[in-house]
Amino acid sequence: PVIDTLYGGMVSPGTDWNDEGDPSFYPIFDCYSPFRLNSVLVHATVAGSRLVGLISYPEGVTLNSASFFIPAGESRINLNWDVTPGTYGLRMFGSDIGMTYNDVSNTYPYPLGNVGAITSTTNGGSGATAYFEIFYDWEIAVTNYTCEGPRTQVDVTVGSVGIADAQDAGNVKLY
Repeated sequence: PVIDTLYGGMVSPGTDWNDEGDPSFYPIFDCYSPFRLNSVLVHATVAGSRLVGLISYPEGVTLNSASFFIPAGESRINLNWDVTPGTYGLRMFGSDIGMTYNDVSNTYPYPLGNVGAITSTTNGGSGATAYFEIFYDWEIAVTNYTCEGPRTQVDVTVGSVGIADAQDAGNVKLY
């Protein structure tokens, strides 16, 4: 197998970001074929421990979660979570999460290579596609399997072989 690393989403919050304290706002994404969500870039307004979770969407069932100490400013958190086809949310749990979001003026979807896409956020109404929430520069790994080998020339001789000829040769028996 060959492991390909792909990136998606906004690359970083840049300098034009807003403070996001509400944990109920987070990105929603679709997975078209299996991948591993290796890591994401975050920008914290204050240092502290954060609980990050992968949830089914819209059901809200937590499928994976882990706690991370995130320093103030930009940093990368390593998730290493396997994602199978479906719709998901990537969120933080808690009260004031102290992260960032950007006004993106309806520029969704954000492709995750050719295996998925960040499609919107949980912000209501027109806000669902007006903001990019919390997690930037998604790094995913895709395993590609190929069975291709070197090409080899094969010579084939085609001739007429009838059933009677094959029976005479002892190669085929009819019952």
